[in-house]
Amino acid sequence: FPVTIQASAEAACTKWTSKKVGTLDTQVIDEASGLTASKTKPGKFIWSNDSGGSSELYATDITGKVERRVSLSGFQNTDFEAVETGPCPSSASESCIYVGDIGDGIGWRSSFKMGIFKESDFWTNTTIKPVKAMNFSYPGSAENAEGMVVLKDGTVVIFSKDQSGITNIYSLNSSGKVTKINEVNLNKFIEPARGKGPRVTDADLSFDGSKVLLLTSGLS
Repeated sequence: FPVTIQASAEAACTKWTSKKVGTLDTQVIDEASGLTASKTKPGKFIWSNDSGGSSELYATDITGKVERRVSLSGFQNTDFEAVETGPCPSSASESCIYVGDIGDGIGWRSSFKMGIFKESDFWTNTTIKPVKAMNFSYPGSAENAEGMVVLKDGTVVIFSKDQSGITNIYSLNSSGKVTKINEVNLNKFIEPARGKGPRVTDADLSFDGSKVLLLTSGLS
């Protein structure tokens, strides 16, 4: 998993503009932590709440209107931080929702969880069970993380959130094995914020799977 940063954050940010398209219903999604676009329903989005929230996923349209609220049976929200779509373990042609219980903001966890749910179940049921759930630990010490992507082969790539600004990159395979595959020093590209290095707070994969976009809490 090579890491190449081709431009500064300032240069990258000039490529996009933004506009307000709606308002999220914070009575339901009060601390959004995971977000992904549906693979099967264009224009629909799937969310999770952060730690302390219910073990649920939510669907909205582009305006933030909540259209579905689905309970996750057998998969407790300890610290949900990332939601992505990717291939289902038993059928790569089907879309699954990967829920990363990967947060550890106070540094007390020794193991973490990944839950995989069929997207078709999410759109047709109010309670769903994971088709696969994995408990895993990192090699060495535990990590706090909020960003992940799912590759076309189902490998999950997790980006640590470290106050130093150095992000460790791990792969999680279908057997639950975690391997450190790289690290990147974001201090070279993004200014620290409030005395702390730029920390990865989310990640997304390009449609062709060739690039990863990292969202950070730095000043740029």
